[in-house]
Amino acid sequence: MVCIYCGSKTKTVNSRKRTKGLQTWRRRECGTCGAVFTSIEQVDTEQSLRVQKESGIIEPFLYEKLFLDVHDSLSHRKTAQTDAKSLSATVMMKLFPCKSGVLKTSEIKYAAIEVLKRFDKSAATYYRAHYINA
Repeated sequence: MVCIYCGSKTKTVNSRKRTKGLQTWRRRECGTCGAVFTSIEQVDTEQSLRVQKESGIIEPFLYEKLFLDVHDSLSHRKTAQTDAKSLSATVMMKLFPCKSGVLKTSEIKYAAIEVLKRFDKSAATYYRAHYINA
């Protein structure tokens, strides 16, 4: 990675797997200007995963769709955006490891219901009504 200040190469001086989500936290240091900054590394799910729809069609996995569906279910909460962000990450953790690289739509939906149920029963009910039985 290059320095965000001067564009020179950086080195990793500390690295940790984040406890929530599929991310790695890294502290980086620039050898040229001495700047120190943090980066977060995560899987590019759109390029790495596919989703098999009920019709059999296989498409790229779109994390944004999962986030928006969860957010929609939490729209009655003032903290819907931050809640949806962390809950979507929790759903992703439930879906991994994915040996084939292909997730079935039903796997994603039921993982989302399971996570939502533990957090907010009314959100889980909304999700089930709009995304499972639809």
